[in-house]
Amino acid sequence: MVGHLKPMKLESYKPLRDIVSDAIRQAIIDWTFSPGERLMKIQLADEMGVSRTNVR
Repeated sequence: MVGHLKPMKLESYKPLRDIVSDAIRQAIIDWTFSPGERLMKIQLADEMGVSRTNVR
């Protein structure tokens, strides 16, 4: 699963949790993840360079 998400853009002020949730939501909409694929918060956090709390 590593390498699925696009780099996050920090163009305007938004809480990090919102940026992370928007990125994950967009990846789901773009079919980056397969239907039924299990999303693991530890792997997503590592890939995005954020803490697990922001992914949770």
